[in-house]
Amino acid sequence: MEAVQKLEGFEEGTLGKAKKEIWRNLNDFTHGGNIQVKARNTKDEIISNYRPEHIVGLLQSSVTLALLAGAAIASVVNSNELVNNLLSLYRRLYEEAP
Repeated sequence: MEAVQKLEGFEEGTLGKAKKEIWRNLNDFTHGGNIQVKARNTKDEIISNYRPEHIVGLLQSSVTLALLAGAAIASVVNSNELVNNLLSLYRRLYEEAP
């Protein structure tokens, strides 16, 4: 991450901040993470048994990654309009929700 943030367009550290915020949550769903282990073990069997808050957290992390990817692509093609549209949609869907 340090090497990437030295590249042009990544100096502001947005990618590193996002990674710091969502990394643990994403790892909890992979590599034998805490959520994965707890959600698969029930009293009598091993099954997929994720709680709604687990799924919501994973979706929120995924959407954040998608937003960053879209903003990076828009930046490559020098489209501030696309970046602003993506941010506007993200805020409308995720920040203004009740």
